[in-house]
Amino acid sequence: MNFTLRYDLGCTEAVLHESGSLLAFQQAAHLLHKNLSIKFHQKQDDFDGANWDFKYKGHQLRLQYNVYHGISIFPANMEQATEKDNKTVEYLLHKLQGKADKKVQLQNAPA
Repeated sequence: MNFTLRYDLGCTEAVLHESGSLLAFQQAAHLLHKNLSIKFHQKQDDFDGANWDFKYKGHQLRLQYNVYHGISIFPANMEQATEKDNKTVEYLLHKLQGKADKKVQLQNAPA
């Protein structure tokens, strides 16, 4: 998996999948919940996307799926995101990258 950071929303956005499916979104949510004990407290599902809000290390963040833009994580209040909110998104991306890399290594290991 190749995660990237974008900054064009006025805050830091961790892009998990640029053309992700609803299934990939659900897998990302499961990864966050299972490996980082994240609980989603507000879920908005629509016909072309989903926004699931959660708190991580005291910061309000959003896992978003959009059929046009893929799957990403960013501060829930983008316009008023603080530097600490943005750094938390970067930190979370690096944690997820490590978890995904380990999973890929295990899947690709010889039997």
